[in-house]
Amino acid sequence: MPLSTLPPDHHVHTVLCGHATGTPEEYAEAAFSRGIPELAITDHIPAPDGYDPETRMGMEDFARYEAAVRKAQSHWPGRIRFGIEADFYAGCESWLNTFLQTHPFDVVLGAVHFIGAWGFDNPAQIGGWQERPLDRIWSDYFDQVRRLAETGLFDVIAHIDLPKKFGHRLPASRLLELAEPALQAIAACGLALEINTGGLRKPVGEIYPSPALLRRACELRIPILFGSDAHRPEDVGAGFAEAVRLVRACGYSQHVIVEQRRLRWESLPPVAPAMA
Repeated sequence: MPLSTLPPDHHVHTVLCGHATGTPEEYAEAAFSRGIPELAITDHIPAPDGYDPETRMGMEDFARYEAAVRKAQSHWPGRIRFGIEADFYAGCESWLNTFLQTHPFDVVLGAVHFIGAWGFDNPAQIGGWQERPLDRIWSDYFDQVRRLAETGLFDVIAHIDLPKKFGHRLPASRLLELAEPALQAIAACGLALEINTGGLRKPVGEIYPSPALLRRACELRIPILFGSDAHRPEDVGAGFAEAVRLVRACGYSQHVIVEQRRLRWESLPPVAPAMA
C-alpha cells in the first residue's frame, strides 16, 4: 500500500503504560508496513501525586520511555514523533506546565479520563454510570474539556466524546449544546481535534468524535488529526480508511500533523479501501 493512502497516527501506547503491549520499534514496524507514513508515540504521562497509577508509567520509567522512542527515531529518521498523552484534572496545571516545558515533546495530547475521583471510562468503575444523571456527567465532562483547552498546555484534544465509550449517549442536539463552550474554546485556542478510531474497538462501536460533533468542529474550522489509540502494535492505524471517509463526509479536506508542538497542514489522502 503506498504511503500516501493513509494519514499519520498520532496516538499509540507502549508496554510502559501498564495496560498495553509493544515497543516503539514494534509499533513503527507495524505502522510503516500498513501505509502509515508517520507515527507519534504517546504513552500516558507519569503523575507525581498518585493520580491513576495503574494506567501510566511511573516517574522512574520516563527516561526509559524517552530512550525507547529515541532509539526508534534513529532507525526511522523523520518519521517518528516523541509524544505524550497528558491528563487534565484538578490541581495538575502547575506541575504539568513545568514538566511539559522541561521535555522536548513533538506533540502533547490533552485528555480527560476522570470526573472528580471517578474514572468514567474505566471498566472497573462502570457502576458509577448508575449513580449520576447522564446529562450531568456529560455537562461536567465538557466543562473539564473547556478548561483543558483554556490552559494553553496542550496541542490536541484526544477522544473528545470519550464518555460514550460504553454506549451512554445523549441526543445529538443536547450533546451539541453541552459541547459548544468546549468547542469554542478549542477553536479560540488553536488546538487540533483528534479523530480517534479506538472507539470502533469499544462497546460504542463508533469513532470519536461523533458525526454531529465533527460537523460542528468543521464549521468552527478546528483542525483535525488522526489517532488509533492503539494499545498493541496490530491496532496501529486501525479504522483509518473509515475515519478518512467520515471526515470528508463532515466537510474536511485537510488535516494536520504536529511536530515540535506546531501544526503542519496537509491535504487529506484519497478515500482508501478498508484495512484488513
